[in-house]
Parts: sequence; structure tokens; C-alpha cells
Amino acid sequence: MDPDYLCSPEDNIYNISFSRFKIRDLGSGTVILDIKKDCPADIQTIIEHDANRFLRYHFSPAFLTLREIGAT
Repeated sequence: MDPDYLCSPEDNIYNISFSRFKIRDLGSGTVILDIKKDCPADIQTIIEHDANRFLRYHFSPAFLTLREIGAT
């Protein structure tokens, strides 16, 4: 198990897969980021491709000026 994660992919005994993640500015309702999978990934695919367990975001400096953000 990678020490950077709280659990390993094998611990996902219920085959949970996140299929969408959205970040928005709550003040204006503007969607900043909306990532969707076409269909939920099979757990074996996740185990074989451990790199899929993280995302790296690069937001502009204006992101830090937002007063309230929401994530769904």
C-alpha cells in the first residue's frame, strides 16, 4: 500500500467508484471544474492503474479570491 493513501484499492470491497466531481463558485454559481467519467470504472482497472487515484489541479490566482466554493 502506498503510504500517501489511507487505504489500498483492494480495501474497496463494495466496488465504489466516483463518476463525477464538480467545483463551483457559490457566490455566482459559476462551475469552475466538472469532471465526469463515461461509465463507472471496474475495480480491477483501478487496481491495475494506481495513477488514477489522484488528480492534480492548476487553478488561476483568481481562484484564491473566491469567498465560498462548493464541491459535489
